[in-house]
Amino acid sequence: MYRCLRCGGTYDSNELTRTLQYRGEYQGTAAYETERSCPACGYDVEYCGEWSDDGYDYDELL
Repeated sequence: MYRCLRCGGTYDSNELTRTLQYRGEYQGTAAYETERSCPACGYDVEYCGEWSDDGYDYDELL
């Protein structure tokens, strides 16, 4: 699961927008990196762990 740092939306990895960014050359070959961003607002995302769908409501336990 990923969370947007701007809008706070949570997304699965296959829902994110992917953009190929040129990073220069490595040993004479072009080097690229895939950047992931929020599909709603286009801002940066951070990894927050896996989805928890085991049937428990952990907020009730606290």
